[in-house]
Amino acid sequence: MAEPREVVAKSTELTLFDLLDRLENEEIQIPIEGLDIVCVPPNNCNDYLTDEDSGDEECPRLDNLPKAQLLSVVEIVSDVADNESLESSEKTHDINKNCRQKQQKKPKKDYQWVKSELDTEDFPFPEMSGCKNEPGKSALSYFRYFFNDEVVNLFVENTNKYSQQRNVQNVCTENDILLFIGVILVSGYVQVPRKDMYWQCDPDSFNPLISNSISRDRFRVMLQNIHVCDNTSLGKNDKFAKVRPLFDLLNKKFKEFAPHHQMHSVDESMVPYYGRHGAKQTIRDKPIRVGFKIWCGGLSNGYLVWLEPYQGANSYCSVYKDMGLGYSVVMTYVDVLPKNIRYQISFDNLFTTITLLQDLKTRGIQASGTIRENRIDKSCPITSSKDMKKHNRGSIEVATDKTSGVSLIRWKDNNVVTLGTNFDTVQPIKKVQRYSRTQHKSLLVDQPKAFLNYNKGMGGIDRADQNIALYRTSIRSKKWYFCLIAHLIDVCINNAWLLYNSEQKPIDHLTFRRKVASELLQSNTRINIRPGRHSTKRGTGVRFDGSEHYVASLEYNEVSGKKQQLRCRSCDKKATTKCNKCDVALHVDCFIPYHTKV
Repeated sequence: MAEPREVVAKSTELTLFDLLDRLENEEIQIPIEGLDIVCVPPNNCNDYLTDEDSGDEECPRLDNLPKAQLLSVVEIVSDVADNESLESSEKTHDINKNCRQKQQKKPKKDYQWVKSELDTEDFPFPEMSGCKNEPGKSALSYFRYFFNDEVVNLFVENTNKYSQQRNVQNVCTENDILLFIGVILVSGYVQVPRKDMYWQCDPDSFNPLISNSISRDRFRVMLQNIHVCDNTSLGKNDKFAKVRPLFDLLNKKFKEFAPHHQMHSVDESMVPYYGRHGAKQTIRDKPIRVGFKIWCGGLSNGYLVWLEPYQGANSYCSVYKDMGLGYSVVMTYVDVLPKNIRYQISFDNLFTTITLLQDLKTRGIQASGTIRENRIDKSCPITSSKDMKKHNRGSIEVATDKTSGVSLIRWKDNNVVTLGTNFDTVQPIKKVQRYSRTQHKSLLVDQPKAFLNYNKGMGGIDRADQNIALYRTSIRSKKWYFCLIAHLIDVCINNAWLLYNSEQKPIDHLTFRRKVASELLQSNTRINIRPGRHSTKRGTGVRFDGSEHYVASLEYNEVSGKKQQLRCRSCDKKATTKCNKCDVALHVDCFIPYHTKV
């Protein structure tokens, strides 16, 4: 007969799920042999205790327990002798105490809020000599700052390596990659429903610049095999390992040639993609709702310095991930920037927290960002947004925490907006023009200086998105990563255009893109390409219109001095005459049948 078992301890606060989690993480250990964990029967739908369970009794699995059982209270049962019961009870009590300590929340920070502004100091922004370039430099030269030989070789090596794995030889050279990029750029402002139409000889779609530079079949093969990574050494935990080398290399180039500006911003961007991928996002109320989310950091004029694709809330690889997603994104961008320079960084309410503003201030970074209501400490004496809506437009309130050096400024504009800042102030107040629907006229409304500076610094990422969306690459591929490669090429064009306008006579974005595409296609044409004779096929509408079709003689050959002979379009025999309108060779006897019968 089995020995009687004794309930040594019962935890009313610890559930089975919590205890299993502690044991798996080795945060606690069962100190005595012979101790078993018993869970109290869970509640059913009528909130009555029941011993019914949906799990398999024969083969129980700890990783597939039902919710009700995981949330049930646990008991620790022992079969030890009576004289050991007291000792085991004390040890199991220590287990429950240890687990309860793990469940306790982190202590709240002590804030000292006062209804006053920050005490600020003016620090001059240091001037640095940027990349000086001689006047008259071409548009292609600026594009090649980013898309240099190192990037081209990355394409060539990995594309050829991938093609050899598929038993396809001699896919591309350096010139072929530049021609490929030229076609990609042309597709942004000359869009056709099918990419093969660039090589068709029909007058409505034929593009001689493309067809004379690279053949259709070669472009197809390159598009099928384009690669920027080695498939044999992909990162297992990186969902974007297929494009990671290109992101890292271009981020390095963007930082190297970035203008020395004080105002930076951090925001999210979207790359359209409608296929299947684990990192694809759907965000409503966005110009691009479906695609890949890209974290971006850049200047207020639209120059992008840093891009990082978003892989999911639990897969973002950063040393700051324990502080939250928004915190880690901003801090990662700050680590990219040069040290010991007092930059001004702006971001929206997705990123802003009081902790982030405080930590940026300790690094010497001036930061401002709109902040959400639920991220403000409840002890803050500032008027709530609900009550602030009842105030007149232009009302301003400010509260400052002395411990963190962060100020919250709440302003009633069209709506109530709260700005968190670690350097800016309300004074001097500016006047802005707003239209009143009730009075049907424009009014002057007070605006804090902090909001004026925030508007100047924020919006650089949106401006870059606007520039890229105007002439986004239209050629598509079945490869999920091609849209990201094309997006990075468009980013290179955007950054190169901004650099060109800052050092040369300004031109518009379209003109710059056309210049780069034309120079790429004209200067890298393959010499051994022998273009075939253009087809003279005409549509059936012209063939049977019955108007102004006349017999004409073919031209004389300048070398032989003899009349040319071409295949008759009707009987396929040699002919020396043609139709002047259809521009096809025809015998005189075949002229009428060709224009009257299909």
